[in-house]
Amino acid sequence: MSAPSQRQRRRAGAATITGALALVTLALACDESRTIDPPADPAPPEAELDRERLIPLAAAKLCAALDACCDPAAQERFFAPWVVLETLDDLDPRLPPAAALSAEECPTLVEELLLRRPFGAWLSAVDRGLVQLELEGARACLAELEPACGPALAAALEDPTCFALGPPAGGSEQRRMFSRKATTGPCAALDDGVGGVLYGTCDPAVAFCCYGEDECGFPGEAEDGVCAPVSPTNSACSMLPLQLCATGESCGMDDRCHADGSAALVLGAPCIDEHFVLLGTCTDGYCQIGGSDACEPRVGPGEACIEHPACTTGLCEEGACVEDGFCRG
Repeated sequence: MSAPSQRQRRRAGAATITGALALVTLALACDESRTIDPPADPAPPEAELDRERLIPLAAAKLCAALDACCDPAAQERFFAPWVVLETLDDLDPRLPPAAALSAEECPTLVEELLLRRPFGAWLSAVDRGLVQLELEGARACLAELEPACGPALAAALEDPTCFALGPPAGGSEQRRMFSRKATTGPCAALDDGVGGVLYGTCDPAVAFCCYGEDECGFPGEAEDGVCAPVSPTNSACSMLPLQLCATGESCGMDDRCHADGSAALVLGAPCIDEHFVLLGTCTDGYCQIGGSDACEPRVGPGEACIEHPACTTGLCEEGACVEDGFCRG
């Protein structure tokens, strides 16, 4: 059973957001029985985990997993989201595929990547008192990087709620090691996906970060904003001036906030409406957004596909479903 993700909807229907953000400059597979060697530096006791140790320890655990469980192709896939960022071009010569991953250099390199994007902005916000560091969530994310090679570890390496570069989809999917509680007062953009920029350090269920004096717009370089209320369900929303819905809701084609439906949908049933709002969860198959806009059956390895959710393996490459051997050992 699988529900179409918020990320799918954003890819298909958030061209307005992507286009607007483009105008903004922000300074801002090894045997499954193998286990992962511990980092060279012993992990601090859980009670000692703090803001300063979080990213170095995450980098060490990520590198131990990459070394034990990921072949060069999988390592290249792991680093690809950073490689495509123009703001990190200076690091490309040290990253796969340009360079082989060195077990000795990896922790320092990954720590630098994590700090430059996305976690540097989060930690700066912690230092300013704008967000809170959640050690329980951080410990859980770190613990998920410790199992033997296999699907669970592979999923942890690409978990957007933990240390993956790909941002959380929003709604109930958020970074587990931080919390945003501000509903009023100053806020700052977070370089962590569209939601990080637009909601910033505000509690995204209640407020978004409003930049500008006369009306809300997008952030400028090093510009702080003020938390402003999101629109209630069924109320007006817009991109210019900026007026957002609560995270997890959609600003429909009718410029009003809509909550996703909760119905269980069978194959062939419509899964998204004319306002681009999800109608429920496909109990089998997936929601083919931008195609039939209905629940369609998934297909197996070797079958034609155009998107990952269409495949039982979850991976569509060069127009066909393939087995996903990412970091399986």
